[in-house]
Amino acid sequence: MRILHIDLKEMDSNSVEFRFFWDNPNQTRTYTRSLSEINNLSDRADTDYYTRLPEDHATTGQRLYQWLDGTERILQSELDSHRGE
Repeated sequence: MRILHIDLKEMDSNSVEFRFFWDNPNQTRTYTRSLSEINNLSDRADTDYYTRLPEDHATTGQRLYQWLDGTERILQSELDSHRGE
């Protein structure tokens, strides 16, 4: 089974460098993501997660995935191209 390695590195106060690779770190692909696109998730963390009835973690995970995937569908195309391996 192949493992997709993902790394986020803060570039400035509003953007991160999104990097990923499968097996070889020398084949890393890099993209930039805006933090303002997920500000609502980070703003809600204190109010929605530390309560008696926190938001479903799967919902948050889906939002984070969509943010990383972007309009380019980066992750989805990568996962599709390696399906069955």
